[in-house]
Amino acid sequence: MNFREAAKTIIDFGKYNGKTIEEISLTDKGLKYLDWAYGNCVVHNPVVQRAIEIYMEDNIIKKELAEVLDGDYD
Repeated sequence: MNFREAAKTIIDFGKYNGKTIEEISLTDKGLKYLDWAYGNCVVHNPVVQRAIEIYMEDNIIKKELAEVLDGDYD
């Protein structure tokens, strides 16, 4: 699975059920949710888990997340 495929993967759990990873990441709150899901092993579908891993390991996404998290402390 590549980054583009990962971004188009549909989440099948929680409050973002039915949305793509890319759609979720468009807001700061959604990006933090993906980071939480990525770090807490809450995903039981291995395809969705791998998609989140690929997406969150992307350097651009890491940078965006760092900026979002930095903003939490201002």
